[in-house]
Amino acid sequence: MTEDITDIKNCFAYFGHTIYMAQTVEKGILNLLISSYENCTKTRFDELMVEKSQLTFGQLKREITDKKIFSDEVAEKIELFHAKRDWLVHNYWWDRAVEFSRDDLRYKIFDELDAMTAEFETLNKIIEEESNQLLIKKGVNVDQIMDEFSKLDMTPNNPSIRKLNKDETLIGIYSYDAKHGFQIPIFQLEDSSYWTLCESGLTLFNLEVDPNEFKLLDNTSGIFPVKQFNPKPKKIKDWEYELDLKKKGLFVKVEPTEINGKFVYKWTIKKHGY
Repeated sequence: MTEDITDIKNCFAYFGHTIYMAQTVEKGILNLLISSYENCTKTRFDELMVEKSQLTFGQLKREITDKKIFSDEVAEKIELFHAKRDWLVHNYWWDRAVEFSRDDLRYKIFDELDAMTAEFETLNKIIEEESNQLLIKKGVNVDQIMDEFSKLDMTPNNPSIRKLNKDETLIGIYSYDAKHGFQIPIFQLEDSSYWTLCESGLTLFNLEVDPNEFKLLDNTSGIFPVKQFNPKPKKIKDWEYELDLKKKGLFVKVEPTEINGKFVYKWTIKKHGY
């Protein structure tokens, strides 16, 4: 009886290890996807982490496929991983009910889960290496980050992110001199929070700046408040979209461009028909 209980506990321990590795692979893919975004601020990274964490793995897989982040060979491995991951989560114990219930057959569960864990570990190493190479290319010191993480006494909580709705109320747009003479737009919403532009609409503006440094825009005079303002409009591609201001035919046009070979975005307030 004691041996039987030990075997059952081991079944769940093996299963737990396999699921742990499956989740590690998922989060590795998620992290790599977000790291692939260009010109991403720390705040935007945190927002994307929260947004993309809410996707199913199927939705996440479609996005990495669209972005062509992995080679065909690795993409095929991820496809196989997806099928096995879903099977583990939804049907594994149902499909292994006989093996689990018999003392003489439980070794099959151990062998199967062991093999699957090893397979996931191999895939995780591939994803981890690609992620590290991408971060190094972006100038991130991966070793320093890992060293800092290892010194923590507890896992940090995920940041609290204000989720934007498709019908916010906009109460002001300002211009702010960020650096090197580059002016960025600042959008103030009804809750007095400040936002600026990202690759697909608005992202939180969290720099500690005196609002008195924000300059009013003459061509938006008299239009506020703008109700049913959509801060996440349909985009043509990253950094190319329009924010409809709802009044006087005004909209904010956002376009990607370059200065001296470096990415910048261009924003202008325009009027439909002009």
